[in-house]
Amino acid sequence: MGTKSLVCLLDSFPTAQAFLFAQKAGSESLPLLISQFHSTRDLEAKERLLNVITTDFPGAGPTLLQLAQTTTDVDTRWMAIRGIGTLKYKRAMPFLVESLRQNIHISGRTPLAPWAT
Repeated sequence: MGTKSLVCLLDSFPTAQAFLFAQKAGSESLPLLISQFHSTRDLEAKERLLNVITTDFPGAGPTLLQLAQTTTDVDTRWMAIRGIGTLKYKRAMPFLVESLRQNIHISGRTPLAPWAT
């Protein structure tokens, strides 16, 4: 089954089922998790997905950076920035600094906090 078929299949499942399926699918599931993370509007589900992404995929920094740079959804952007911080993805630093410089709406949250520890 191709990735496109899996995405269509997952779109028909509730987020929790897709979340569990993606967890069991192995390393190929990062694109599926990112897709679910990007598309869900349920903030609790988005938080759970981000936790799995940052816990199970320590190399997800570039993917989260690309998502943060391209999404128009404020919650997705903010949470992707949080994921970048959690992973301490240093190559994202210029983007993070520029985002702060442009005063992008992040609801008073501090995306760089993970680097302070």
